[in-house]
Amino acid sequence: MADNKTASLTVLGGPLAGTLCELPESGTLTIGSSPDSTLYLDLLAVSPFHARVVVDAGRVSVHDTGSSRTVHVNDNAIGPEGTELRNGDILWLGAPGDDEVVMLQCILPKRAATPTLTPPGALSSGATPTPEAVATDGLLDLCTFAGGSLLSGLRYAAAAQLGGWHRRLGDCQMHRARRFRMTSEEPVAYQLDGDPGGVLPVDVEVLPLRVTAVVPATGKRIDDR
Repeated sequence: MADNKTASLTVLGGPLAGTLCELPESGTLTIGSSPDSTLYLDLLAVSPFHARVVVDAGRVSVHDTGSSRTVHVNDNAIGPEGTELRNGDILWLGAPGDDEVVMLQCILPKRAATPTLTPPGALSSGATPTPEAVATDGLLDLCTFAGGSLLSGLRYAAAAQLGGWHRRLGDCQMHRARRFRMTSEEPVAYQLDGDPGGVLPVDVEVLPLRVTAVVPATGKRIDDR
């Protein structure tokens, strides 16, 4: 059984059942009966270079190489610009139902959500993820969600709009501290109040009684503690 934490394609059924090919973090691989293919399937029903898989920015898509045999994703033939693969999709080398058609299952790990660091108070949407936050108590209030899909994000946003209902969700956790360090096993971008801030890890810390000012007349920077 494929590791659901690793992006991969696995052959289902037939003499090569269980053959697995891990997908790279980015790049292109080929599937075919040629020994030069990345995923080599020595089967009569497979063309030498039957399909091409492209991994780019976390998106996985499959493309037809123009071989005499078709390529389908689930029950649909792929289009001229390729078809994006999602977790659990079945890739058919040939048409579903054909004799000796080869099936591969696509396994894609759940993508992490993009953390957003915001100041105390409501967001531009009107939602308040941390309604208990006090701007003057010297503590950071952190609201975290476990889901990383678009549907999960919409669910969280809708719940936050309803007066803090998001705090009742089982995968929502609230934390308070003077310093947080956010990390990820994979590169994950983060935002600062909706603007791109970089890639994890990131440290967020309260600096009590610190004010940075710029005096217009001189342009000199003043730190007052």
